[in-house]
Amino acid sequence: MSHPRRFDDALDTHFMTFSCYHRRRLLDHDQPKRSFLGVLNDMREKFATKCVGFTSRKRQRRF
Repeated sequence: MSHPRRFDDALDTHFMTFSCYHRRRLLDHDQPKRSFLGVLNDMREKFATKCVGFTSRKRQRRF
């Protein structure tokens, strides 16, 4: 199986979005948050990227 080819300029900015299946509150406690951020940081280092911002929301507002 071949790997997908990526065509990105080194200076492009990308956004990543994550969500929990069925709005499960998996990141309410400190340890799961730390684990998630640790893996995210490992991937950031592996692909030699920078994180220029980060945000999280406890609940999505519905109108």
